[in-house]
Amino acid sequence: MSFLKKQAAGFWFSLITLVLTLIGLVFYFVNSSTASFGNIGTDTRVIAMAVIAMVLEVAIIALGQKTEGFILNLLYIAASILILMSFLLFVIPRVDTIASILTFTMNASTLADLESAVAGFVFFVIALITSWISSFLKVAKS
Repeated sequence: MSFLKKQAAGFWFSLITLVLTLIGLVFYFVNSSTASFGNIGTDTRVIAMAVIAMVLEVAIIALGQKTEGFILNLLYIAASILILMSFLLFVIPRVDTIASILTFTMNASTLADLESAVAGFVFFVIALITSWISSFLKVAKS
C-alpha cells in the first residue's frame, strides 16, 4: 500500500494510457473480424506499435520511480508517437468503408460494425491525450 501512496498523477495517467491503449487494441481485433471490415484484415503494424507503446508505458512507470530526465522524456515522446501511428493505421484503411456504410449500406448490421470501429478510434484518441497529459506530470512523489 505504501507503493501506491508514493505515486503521483503521472503514474495514474500512464496507467490509464496503458489500459486505454489495450482496450483500443481489443476493439481493433473485434472490428477486424466484423463482416463490414473483415476484408481489410489486421495490420501487424497496428498491433506491434500498440504493444510497444504499452511496453514503453510500463517502462515510463518503472523509470519514473527513480529518475526524471532526458530518457524518460524520450519514452513519453515515443509512446505518444506509437499510439498516434496505431490510431492512424487503424483509421485510414477504414475511411472508404465508413463512407460507404454512412451513405449506401446503412443497416443494423453495418452500423454495429461501425460502432466497434468508432469505439476503437475513441479509445486510441483518449489514450493519446492521456499520454500527452502524463508527460507533463511526475510519476512518483519525491
